[in-house]
Amino acid sequence: MDKLLKITLVLLLVSVCLHFYTIQQMGKMKMEFESYISMVTSGIESNLYDVQNRIYEWSEQDRWIQHIEFIADTVNSEPNKMIFTAAFSLKEVESNANIKLLYKSEENRHWQEAESEKKLDGIYEAIIYLTPSDTYLYKIVQDGTIIKSSEIGYIPSELYRHSPFYSYGSSYGYTKSTDTLFFEWTLSEEPALFSFLQYEKVMAHVYYKNSEIKEVPLIKMNQHGITEWYFSLEEKGVSKINVEVIYADGTSIEETIYDETYEHD
Repeated sequence: MDKLLKITLVLLLVSVCLHFYTIQQMGKMKMEFESYISMVTSGIESNLYDVQNRIYEWSEQDRWIQHIEFIADTVNSEPNKMIFTAAFSLKEVESNANIKLLYKSEENRHWQEAESEKKLDGIYEAIIYLTPSDTYLYKIVQDGTIIKSSEIGYIPSELYRHSPFYSYGSSYGYTKSTDTLFFEWTLSEEPALFSFLQYEKVMAHVYYKNSEIKEVPLIKMNQHGITEWYFSLEEKGVSKINVEVIYADGTSIEETIYDETYEHD
């Protein structure tokens, strides 16, 4: 009996040792596997970074238009005929080829053609005319023995569009028992290249439940080079507030900034 017990204990001890050894080996294998995965991942990330750099270098080398900018003529431009000089440089140009800048509004099917004047080797300028109501596309074409065209790009709309309607901040409080509204609102005016695209004045149209309508001009403030328009009221029976921006060229836009139908549902 003692002999059998000893054998059982020895077998149990061997089993426990084998179990711990197996666990130790599995832990070691796990660490080696994780180290291998980390090494492979780092290698893939490094290779991917190299590929991205090469693609970027190839795209830069293959890009025909090296640089382009649109320079506003703020002196001679008019509200419906804004004049810009498109100045651009090309990587390679065929000798004696005719270079044209084509542009059009996004909705138009037909391109307008602007002849380009050569200033230096590979550097050209073209005059284009834009209106603030459209969004414009452009491309550059080489007309010679070899016909070449650039990709289509957008002329940056912030150059020729009206200063956008951009709310800087607002706060309001409403007392139901007295039907009293306290409302504060600030409009931030973004700078525009042309003076006629800037705000001329900003008006609040306050609508009351008794069908009365009141116009309140917003207060213009300049702080640290930033133009803001401020409005506040504390009155009873207000149902809706609209703000109308009137631009220097006579264009206007109107937005609702408060409506009790949505605020108190």
